[in-house]
Amino acid sequence: MQVGTFGPGPDFSAAADKSITIRAEVLEPPDGESLSKYLGKLLQADLKSADKLDDNSPLEVRGLFTASDVDCGFRTGDASLAAKVSLFKQGRQIFEKEVSVSDRWESSILADIAIPEAVNHYTGLYDKLVYKLLTDPDFKAAARAP
Repeated sequence: MQVGTFGPGPDFSAAADKSITIRAEVLEPPDGESLSKYLGKLLQADLKSADKLDDNSPLEVRGLFTASDVDCGFRTGDASLAAKVSLFKQGRQIFEKEVSVSDRWESSILADIAIPEAVNHYTGLYDKLVYKLLTDPDFKAAARAP
């Protein structure tokens, strides 16, 4: 399988794809590009580690960011991440589904505690989203279809 383009969806601004604000902290993707491309790179790394990445494969997965939110309140924190993922076989779309994950945790009024905790929970959602996609029965069936 090859990994194609990952970018912001039609209702997701390009500016929101560049960073996310957690209280007064601005979190940018480690690759310096965009949050959606970072998701694509994580998927690519997972496929590579499973020996399933092939740049010449007729299967190509693409994604559009549809949600990226984090809120670390004074008592609880919430974060969510979603992407519409499509699988193409020889250029023809054979699968499309919105995949989403979320998390909730106890937060703190103290920014020195709340912000790092929120960063950890939010960034952890990227791996969870990739895992949810790769273990999705419909995605797996589409990828195996002749």
